[in-house]
Amino acid sequence: RGRALGLTMQLPTEDKYTYKRRYVEGQLAILMGGRVAEELTQDDITTGAGNDIERATDMARSMVCEWGMSNLGPLAYGNKEEPVFLGREFAQRSDYSDATAIRIDEEVERIIREAYEKAQDILNTHRAVLDKLAEQLLDAETMEGDEVYDLVEEMTGEDRKPKVVSRDLGDAGGDSDSGAAEASAGTDEEEATAEGDESPGEDGEPAVVLGSADDEATDLSDSGATRRSALGVPARGPQRP
Repeated sequence: RGRALGLTMQLPTEDKYTYKRRYVEGQLAILMGGRVAEELTQDDITTGAGNDIERATDMARSMVCEWGMSNLGPLAYGNKEEPVFLGREFAQRSDYSDATAIRIDEEVERIIREAYEKAQDILNTHRAVLDKLAEQLLDAETMEGDEVYDLVEEMTGEDRKPKVVSRDLGDAGGDSDSGAAEASAGTDEEEATAEGDESPGEDGEPAVVLGSADDEATDLSDSGATRRSALGVPARGPQRP
């Protein structure tokens, strides 16, 4: 944990290239959860939520200025194409009026405030779950996602585990089990054809069957020269006595 004293890691359940607005709003509520939890359980707030607040503010500003997810409409504000000077990074150039800047700030504040209120509503409703999670974390220090979901389901009766949608590449109307069995059988046949099937020969030693079942089996148990010939390896020259 380092100097963070505690953190929450979220792993994606599937590849994402675009995000819906309700997903972003949910992320904002999650980022506000730490500060809300402090206010509910501690006598004073701390600096621990500083990074969460910073990330939430940047995300809310992106919703307004880049993604068109605010009451200002589908507009982009701020041009990032600016020369880089010594000791400076890329900065947004103000290509809008002061009145628009005020409206942008008001929208960012509104979005953050709504996420904060959403986090308050959730944690106030499920305060018992919050306290139980805190007790288990004090005891075990770490909790896996499944453990958190199981605790929430046990105390609230709600199954919050993410639903993973499986994509069947075969026939949608077919039986997935039979399809998997057929695929496995086909793979076994291919491996047996490629690698060879060992079966007892006439002299009791294993004979290697090359090719498919329809091809003639070649007994390779007679001599090393026969094996080399069957495997396509040139025979060695006469051996010196």
